[in-house]
Amino acid sequence: GKFDIIFCRNVLIYFSAELKRDILNRMAQALVPGGYLFLGSTETLASYCDEFDTVRHQGGIVYQVKDKATAGTANKVNFQMRR
Repeated sequence: GKFDIIFCRNVLIYFSAELKRDILNRMAQALVPGGYLFLGSTETLASYCDEFDTVRHQGGIVYQVKDKATAGTANKVNFQMRR
């Protein structure tokens, strides 16, 4: 099945560029269109994968897998934080 959200915090920093590229592309394939990827604050997609859009949300960054069906439309993140 496909995932709506993947959390992969502080993991990619330990891998080579080639392996990061492979992992990120696999994560993009594992997410539903419009699904979200959360990385650690020191991690970035940089030039490793172009399957995601960068979305800023409340001082943080979330990566949203591109939805080919709605390409070109802005997707807004609507998360509610619970305390």
